[in-house]
Amino acid sequence: MRTILTCAAAVLCSAILLTGCATEPSTAPGATSTPSTSDPSATPTETSEPAPTPEPTTPPEPTPEPWDRAGDAAGPVSFELPTGWSLVRLPSAYDEMGFFQAQIVDPDGAAQLYFSNRVTGLGGACTPEMATLHIEELDAEPVEIAGFVPEPTDEAGAPTTDARFVYRVSNLGDGAVASLSLANFTPRDSCMYYNRLLGGTGATPSNSVVAADWMQVDSTSSGRVFASRAEAEAFMQSEEYATLKRILMSMRLQA
Repeated sequence: MRTILTCAAAVLCSAILLTGCATEPSTAPGATSTPSTSDPSATPTETSEPAPTPEPTTPPEPTPEPWDRAGDAAGPVSFELPTGWSLVRLPSAYDEMGFFQAQIVDPDGAAQLYFSNRVTGLGGACTPEMATLHIEELDAEPVEIAGFVPEPTDEAGAPTTDARFVYRVSNLGDGAVASLSLANFTPRDSCMYYNRLLGGTGATPSNSVVAADWMQVDSTSSGRVFASRAEAEAFMQSEEYATLKRILMSMRLQA
């Protein structure tokens, strides 16, 4: 019995000695050692600043295609016209008195705009079938007209305005009648109206200039007619509208 206990004690002592002499386990494979924050040799990681957001840029306005200025040696007016368009003089019995009228025609020969100087004596009577036109200006833009001398007032004594391009529209039932012109006064509601610039190349009484697609506009026989008000408004977005507006706004007068 003493021998067995002695051997058991010897085995236990050997196990204790082996345990006390075991080394610390090494770092597991794949583990990363993190330097102490107190280590002065450690380099802090720099935080990158976010890239600035670029400012949105507005694309430049397209440069209009250059046009040629056209006129007539006998007339006091000129316009810038696209390629293929022309100004055609309309002879009159009053030419020797300085009266001049012309049409601006497109490449197909169709008259698109009308010009006349020294316009006087306009009038006309309303008939029962002619509706009263309530005029709205859907587009109006100031224009500088070289050589133009305005009248100070209209026929009713109201002051004239600065010259401007205007697009006038009047409702007609489900449709509309409209016109483009240069003007320096606003017509009153009536069965008809005239597109005019009150004035001319000299400040003479009862003198006016017409530069428009229609000189007289009414509900029965003259004006730019549309099947609906929406069509009249949509016309302003067309290339045709932009062309006619640019031509009118390019007008120059000379004595």
